[in-house]
Amino acid sequence: MECRPTVTMRRLVILLVLITRIAPAIAGERAVVLVVGAASPVESLDAIEVRKLFLDFPVFVRNQSLHPVDNFSDPELRDMFLQNVIAMTRGAYDRRILSQVNSQGRPLPLELESLGSVLRTLEADPQAVSFAWLKDVVGNPRLRIVRVLWQE
Repeated sequence: MECRPTVTMRRLVILLVLITRIAPAIAGERAVVLVVGAASPVESLDAIEVRKLFLDFPVFVRNQSLHPVDNFSDPELRDMFLQNVIAMTRGAYDRRILSQVNSQGRPLPLELESLGSVLRTLEADPQAVSFAWLKDVVGNPRLRIVRVLWQE
């Protein structure tokens, strides 16, 4: 009977250790991050600059124009990004981009449908900026996470 509180305390400590190690991994799966290549001059972008960039307005860093790379590899990721960062529905966003293309003659933003293509584009182009799930890019030495855009 005297050992029982010690055993219970050990179990609690083990449980706490497990929770503190597992919780960040679970939370990381539900975080959308802004990503650039490791050679990118982008150090930080605030929320307004991110929104401008993905709404096809010019954003400059060190006198270099940045360009967005839309990550369409996961429909849920795209919806999370549009709703929580751009504050638009998919239809409204598509109409906005098409109106920019038609009224100002700008090319459509680069839209990639595979994560591998997005990552290769970011690695190759220092002015490219995209978004991804944290779990998909964490630990990649060829990429840099600029900021967390949304986290559940």
